Amino acid sequence: MAKPDKNKKEPLLVNTVPEGNNSLTSRAIFYQRKLYDKEAFSDPTTAKNKPIDMWYDKLFYGRLNPAEKPVHLTEVNLKPIPGIKKDLYALNFVVDAFRDLKKYVSSVANKGILNTNKDPDDPYVKVEPAKAWRSVHSSYGIFMQLNYTLFLQFANGIPKSRYNKVKTFDDFISLFTEYIDRTSYAFPFTRTKFLTTRNSDPFTSGLIIEISEDLHSDDNNKYENYLLNDNFAFFKNAAQRYGFVLDKNAPWRLVADIGSPFMKKYLEPYGVTSTEDFFKKYYYITHTVEIDSFKTYIAQFYNSMVASKPNVSQADVKLCNGRPRIRTTFSKRKPIDLQTLEKKYDNRFWLRMYTFVRAREMNKSWNQERYEVVIKKAIDFEKGVDLSFALDYIERQVRVKEETKQNRNFSFRPL
Repeated sequence: MAKPDKNKKEPLLVNTVPEGNNSLTSRAIFYQRKLYDKEAFSDPTTAKNKPIDMWYDKLFYGRLNPAEKPVHLTEVNLKPIPGIKKDLYALNFVVDAFRDLKKYVSSVANKGILNTNKDPDDPYVKVEPAKAWRSVHSSYGIFMQLNYTLFLQFANGIPKSRYNKVKTFDDFISLFTEYIDRTSYAFPFTRTKFLTTRNSDPFTSGLIIEISEDLHSDDNNKYENYLLNDNFAFFKNAAQRYGFVLDKNAPWRLVADIGSPFMKKYLEPYGVTSTEDFFKKYYYITHTVEIDSFKTYIAQFYNSMVASKPNVSQADVKLCNGRPRIRTTFSKRKPIDLQTLEKKYDNRFWLRMYTFVRAREMNKSWNQERYEVVIKKAIDFEKGVDLSFALDYIERQVRVKEETKQNRNFSFRPL
């Protein structure tokens, strides 16, 4: 039997030019991504100016604060980006830095220093905004539409006799919590958990401006037209000069580096002098403010279910002249409005529900006693301090790592 050749290279890595794209087989993609990762930003002249890797390293940049709590923009500090394409926004200081970067590149290009012969529309010369901020409310809303579709599939899969018993919001709760129990670890419900999944959109941070609409999946385009671009090294250093870093997997993506001394100069006019100030001014800590939308989405799930199947049929067998007869009666499910929801279900109910959902999303191995202890303390904090403090307590508890694993033996039980 012939001995394996230790010097033989993986055939997909013999070619030193990355060719990765989503049309390849999974094996080919793996090796091509490996090749791109090796070759991208490998030029020693730019080694000191490292890119940001938003695929594998800083996946949730701008969506987690320094304490690793999910955050989302307040959106009041957004500013329009000047350019040909209208209705593009980013955070105010990001737009200011981008404006100055564009002016600087234009002044250098006008001196004939940059290479404009190969491509007159070179993004590194034009520096024209193509993509920027997108609202977290829109991206989460789209995700929740998918979530509702999944819920409806689950509901339609239960026996009809049980489905017909769901006539009111109270009846719906047991069905909803069973759905959460089965799906939420892989397919979350809360905005807090959503922000830490690959379904969340990095553009919602307000820290990103892209100067091209090219596909992130096309490694050959990145390598040939950007990394080997004659103007790449200049632009990379120019971006750093104005507080930006380039994304390793999308070298046309400018990401505001809030730790950069250059970017800090653009933050200072807005009263921000530290990272702590930055997150306080520009972002909400998501779990402290999401209880209202949490209620709304649960109510919408129920009301959408009512709208899709408003009628309930129930068959009863009764004797008539000594003979069994089947009698079918029909009734209508009752939707619930937010006013009724607020009046009938107080914060104690919602703290129980929110704790249940977050604990399931975080795959907590609690027993019923542990679950009840967390809820009791959360209710005490809501009474003694406020609702936001109670939600913060719940979040700390669901993030605690248990020393020993137990069975997931707890369930939602209304008061």
